[in-house]
Amino acid sequence: MWPLAISSFLTFDTMSSSAVIEDLRPLFEQGSICLAYFYCDFRDPAKRSVRNLISSLLIQLAAQSNQRREVLQQLYSGSGNGAQQANDDSLLQCLKAILSRPAQGTTYLVIDGLNECLSSTPQQPPPDAARLIQILVGLNLKDLRIFATNLHEDAIHNALQPLASQTFSLHETQDHYDDIVNYIKWRIVENRRMKRWRYEDRVSTWEVLAEKAAGA
Repeated sequence: MWPLAISSFLTFDTMSSSAVIEDLRPLFEQGSICLAYFYCDFRDPAKRSVRNLISSLLIQLAAQSNQRREVLQQLYSGSGNGAQQANDDSLLQCLKAILSRPAQGTTYLVIDGLNECLSSTPQQPPPDAARLIQILVGLNLKDLRIFATNLHEDAIHNALQPLASQTFSLHETQDHYDDIVNYIKWRIVENRRMKRWRYEDRVSTWEVLAEKAAGA
């Protein structure tokens, strides 16, 4: 199994979602682009819900454009000014409408960890994260760019690869391998028990773990 990063209509030189955000941040701060991102995390139930993913994108995008804010305000007023909770389909339709409204420059969406983001309620399930990407790409908006990452899920990879302008297998890059090796070294150095080991044993340990990380 391998990690995969996909981008829709855009090629990124950087590999990780955090690096993409940092590369885009100067343009965002200048007001040249719109930027919204979401980190899915299996350790936090709130960050593995597609509903929360959509809601987060809505709030971020609405804050960056008056015309887009109007769409969210319409959803709010249509829900009794917050007295009723908008259903998942309404949130999705709102996101599609917001993205279709003009904004300052290109809109960039960065979604990290599609494999960790799940549908919420079985009674009215929203699309899973991969299906959400398919829906947004299907809007065919010329000023929309999407960067998403997926780990160890062939089904997601197979569903999204035909849509991607470029895919990256992260474990095949030297930078990714170097990050893993540095993390292993740091963990060994900081571990109280391992600090008592001979230096040669610690070196041997991280060399073995690094080889496994490289698929050896």
